[in-house]
Amino acid sequence: MTTPLRQVMSALIAFTLAALIAFSSPVSAQTTETTGPNYTVWNALAALAEDTLDDPDTTETVLNTIRGEVVSMRAEFLIAKEAQQGRITAIREQVAALGSVPEEGVVEATEITERRAELNGLLAAREAPLLAADEAFTRADGIVRGIDRELRSRQADALMLLGPSPVNPANWLDGLDALISSALTLHGEAFNAWLDPAHYEEMITDLPITLAALVLALVLLFRGRHWMEQLTLRLLQSTKMLRGRAVAAFILSLSQLLVPFVGLYLLSTAITLTHMTGPTIEAIAQALVPAGMAMFVARWLSLQLFPIVENQRVTLNLSADDRRRARTQALALGILAGFEQLYEPFIAPESLPPTAQAVLIFPLVVLTALALYRLARILRRHQPRQITKEDVTTDTSPFFDRTLRLGTRAISALAIAAPLLGAAGYMAAAQQIVFPAISTLALFAVIMVSHRLITAIYVAIVGEDESNADGLVPALVGLALAATSLVPLALIWGARQTDLWEIWARFSEGVSLGETRISPTNILLFFVVFAGGFLMTRALQGALGSSVLPKTSMEKGAQKAVISGVGYVGITAAALAAFSWAGIDLSGLAIVAGALSVGIGFGLQNIVSNFVSGI
Repeated sequence: MTTPLRQVMSALIAFTLAALIAFSSPVSAQTTETTGPNYTVWNALAALAEDTLDDPDTTETVLNTIRGEVVSMRAEFLIAKEAQQGRITAIREQVAALGSVPEEGVVEATEITERRAELNGLLAAREAPLLAADEAFTRADGIVRGIDRELRSRQADALMLLGPSPVNPANWLDGLDALISSALTLHGEAFNAWLDPAHYEEMITDLPITLAALVLALVLLFRGRHWMEQLTLRLLQSTKMLRGRAVAAFILSLSQLLVPFVGLYLLSTAITLTHMTGPTIEAIAQALVPAGMAMFVARWLSLQLFPIVENQRVTLNLSADDRRRARTQALALGILAGFEQLYEPFIAPESLPPTAQAVLIFPLVVLTALALYRLARILRRHQPRQITKEDVTTDTSPFFDRTLRLGTRAISALAIAAPLLGAAGYMAAAQQIVFPAISTLALFAVIMVSHRLITAIYVAIVGEDESNADGLVPALVGLALAATSLVPLALIWGARQTDLWEIWARFSEGVSLGETRISPTNILLFFVVFAGGFLMTRALQGALGSSVLPKTSMEKGAQKAVISGVGYVGITAAALAAFSWAGIDLSGLAIVAGALSVGIGFGLQNIVSNFVSGI
């Protein structure tokens, strides 16, 4: 299919989809409240989606638009299913309450027979919408899965697309021409604006503000960060402030990011206020802030992970020379990430031939891979921190040490593979390796810094004791931070947001156990009710042990037995209440529990015997 025809087909599909949405919006809202989803509109939308999915020339924009509408309809079908299921369950309970159907020859009251027939008819009427919603939900789910597979397939094909080799000297001239053309574009935009009387007059009018913003920006960029670093270093070395010093130093160190951000913003504003700009110059001015912040964030993170002054609370244990080298490589990665931010507005790669794109981006890929490899070699020299207790020496963080070794090997392998892939012509794959690797390192660095900050706050609250930093709370915080990093990590390495929303939607739907659907809401309600019952039980035990039982003539052993019995009964009651409030039906587990109780009874007979003897 030719490009014009492809555009016409995409526009036609988009128009048809918009018409379906406009037609279904007012009707669907009304019918959902009364009879359920509008299946007429759904069938038309599903047919359009299936036809569009079968067309290989459909654009990703159209596929994503259709997918969004199908997902919305699928949510309506799920709501309809749950509503009908609840009503059907209630009717079945009513039928069960009437008792079983009498055997042949047994006379039943006419009222009961008529009521049973009425309920069975109502049950059949309710099951028809349930089956319709279930069938529509299954079809919608299949369409969503098909669109996701198609988008992932296209993404994989784009990564493994073989293009021109940047090491071929025949392609270098195209890259040089593109570079010169970009430079001439900047010069042409500035020169044309200079010749424009309106732009010239605006520049003269705003010149004092422009110069003031430029001077202040240069001062903040070249001196402000250094001043903040020195102030933070003095606070860390201060002996006047002991408790909470690490927390205060961390908060103060954030100024090392705020001051450069203000400077970059002023610099971008000064460039715009000159009015000697065009589309390319304005795009570069806007990209200056994220590009510059990439460098300053890398510098700040490197100072947190590889501090100038030795800090025992830093997880990475490197020598002073290795910390200095690591800071240098981290800063180099930040600068390269900044250049990657400026590459697109300066070069405009979408308008260049593939040969020029490959030649211009390849040096950046090689330099980034080299910096990654050097940083990995430095991190590999990390020495695990150890602690000695009762003449036994153990590592303080064995899991982190193993993960670090594995991570450095992975980074080294990626740093070697990326230039080779790029030289062979797989430039998209090479870029997808090195630049996400920088973002991954930055993400892990943010997690480590955040964990150290939370640990420092916890230690400052409970007391400046080194053992508190290795307690349960910091460990749980680290686990939670690691879990929350999975989402941005997936996005960094190419996962689409729709994929993550799909995972969340399936997680929110829950799983079915018999007639019960367990969802995150059920689980949360279960834990809330159980926690409330557990706290009430503990409070009752404390009241009995401190106020009630000591005033009786019971022996100490009997008092402890009563307190223990109240605890067992209370926790069991809390668990049963939590199951009931969460809507989890335990009747289906009765047979399994009965079978397991026999084996458990034989295995725990000695424990139960000792427990009863203790009471």
